[in-house]
Amino acid sequence: MDYPAHDAHNTRSHLRVAPPRLRTFVLAFSVISLLAAIALGTPLGFDTASRQAAAQTVLVDYDTDGDNLIEVSSRAQWAAIDHDRDGDGSPTATGTTAWQTAFPDAMANAGCATTCIGYELAADLD
Repeated sequence: MDYPAHDAHNTRSHLRVAPPRLRTFVLAFSVISLLAAIALGTPLGFDTASRQAAAQTVLVDYDTDGDNLIEVSSRAQWAAIDHDRDGDGSPTATGTTAWQTAFPDAMANAGCATTCIGYELAADLD
């Protein structure tokens, strides 16, 4: 199908539809771009600032000496022990917020190599 050349006097020239091959290419390119963005974790049109902030969060190892005991160095952490009576680094459902506030950004198992077995006082709390 031949498309007439653009004519300044032809008022319908702006209503022409793109050739089918071009429409197929544009559609395929759009779909591929969207899938690539999703696979890379940055969907188009979404706020990436919050994604970048989350990606920059550094998880904290609360068992720095590797003895499977979570180090306690603040009064908030001392109080949070009450929400994890067995000392495994997994607070009860009702104490999750208090524990996560006292031990922010904790690694899995609070950093213990296997399962944490308790807590140890690592600083004076006076």
